[in-house]
Amino acid sequence: MRRTVRTPLTVTLLALSMAPSAFAQNAPSPAASAPTPGVLVGVDRPRGRAAVHLLDATGTLRPLRLEVDAQTTESSDTGTGSPTLSPDGTWVAYTRNRVPYVRRATGGPELRVMPPGRARAAEVTFVAWSPDSARVLFHLHGESSLDGPEPILPSPAGFYAFEPATQRRVAFHGSVAAAWGWADNSTLYGATDREGTRSFVRASLDGSAPAVLFASPISSSPLVFTVRNGRVVQLSGTAGANANDSRVEVRNTDGTGLHDVSPRAGWATYQQPRLSPDGATVIFTRESRTSAPGSLDLVPATVGAPRALTACAQCRYAWITPTTIAMLSHNTLTRLALDGTSSPVTTQGTLRVWW
Repeated sequence: MRRTVRTPLTVTLLALSMAPSAFAQNAPSPAASAPTPGVLVGVDRPRGRAAVHLLDATGTLRPLRLEVDAQTTESSDTGTGSPTLSPDGTWVAYTRNRVPYVRRATGGPELRVMPPGRARAAEVTFVAWSPDSARVLFHLHGESSLDGPEPILPSPAGFYAFEPATQRRVAFHGSVAAAWGWADNSTLYGATDREGTRSFVRASLDGSAPAVLFASPISSSPLVFTVRNGRVVQLSGTAGANANDSRVEVRNTDGTGLHDVSPRAGWATYQQPRLSPDGATVIFTRESRTSAPGSLDLVPATVGAPRALTACAQCRYAWITPTTIAMLSHNTLTRLALDGTSSPVTTQGTLRVWW
């Protein structure tokens, strides 16, 4: 889009606004039942900006009077770079002009996540808010370049926590290759790699050695996890004739209770597995070799057969509540209940989604 040229507005579903609940090892904690604010939605503006709105459980869009970078960094091993809302709905973490900020959702001053004057080659990827909304986890890394100079970072690359109330930055010294969320307010779920094995670990901000919860060969365990309320869902490859086949596995965060929740009838590719906020339900997309369109499938995280919830042709989605989903497909943003009932969200212009 260029200067004064008028083009249709583009709405972008930015990110699941719910940070992981206060996870227990095997059972929900009291914090897990707290109401969630909803999903952040962006309306594209000129010059690569997006105006942020909140889509709540009723399907109402509320503007937050905030513009952020429309194009954000995405990485499966560090979370998404999209704006993210704290669990209590108080704070929003985002980037604008590639500089990361935190601001109150209701307005107020922008707090710089990194000190002023940081190198332009440094990038920050937000991962998740702590259950008490006191700090946001982010990953500091250098901008990739094939022929440019090595990036000069303001601090060593790695994971940090930023506390808006004190504006303090805490370096995470645990030796993790990736992080997916908070186990509680001071420990994280992440992964370490060693000698062909990827271990899912629980690591503390104090720098103590991570506790290994379970491990699997790297070749069959890509860095795709979702953690919610004492359970973890993993997207894994399947050994055999179909090299591109995949499966969706769910287990408790201590490694027990492993089971495959994806249908095994014939070849299929499964993508984007996501646990509901209460950890009770898994949704994922399924595509087969046939010409039939893909589907958004639903399955209990504990026991039960998967079923197709709705057609899904390159759709994107996020949990709004434990029983409702925001789905973007064919330029339509829909609030979808687990019983299959749906209602469109009123928007104008072209729709798209990223994570």
